[in-house]
Amino acid sequence: IPTALLEFLREEGPRLGIELADSGKGEYAVISDKVRLAPFNPVLSDLEARLRAMDTTGVDIQLISGWIDLTAYALSPAAGAEYSRRFNEIIAGEAGKHPDRLLPLGTVPLQDPARAAEELAVAVRDVGMAGVQIANTVDGTDLDQAGLDTFWEAAEDLGCLVVLHTCDPLPG
Repeated sequence: IPTALLEFLREEGPRLGIELADSGKGEYAVISDKVRLAPFNPVLSDLEARLRAMDTTGVDIQLISGWIDLTAYALSPAAGAEYSRRFNEIIAGEAGKHPDRLLPLGTVPLQDPARAAEELAVAVRDVGMAGVQIANTVDGTDLDQAGLDTFWEAAEDLGCLVVLHTCDPLPG
């Protein structure tokens, strides 16, 4: 969770449908008035601590992505596309501070598969990301029910990574 992303959310988040608040135990986000996230862990914003941990454990290169809870699939498609674009620029900027050590993974607005395919192409071709990280559900819908063929075709055409991260699994 780069500090630049938190600054963006403080400034532009409300317009997109993301509100930040403080619980007394840390800052958290509410997305589209229906998804309340756990408080942000400050260690997720500490790039230098990440690099030290990589050095200590012998990791030369690491993929970095945003906290999976911040995929924001509950946003409207237009807000989701705008959010994804800025999110990806910020994550790429963070990785760009140490390009020999960090490879960025972005996010896409899976709530709109056509826009997700477009944002994937921008993220990989224009922003220089290795691919994207996606959640296993899209605003309460399993991936196999979300109509994502356009997105998957774009990922195949681009030959990029798509990392699936468990988040809010559905019952059953």
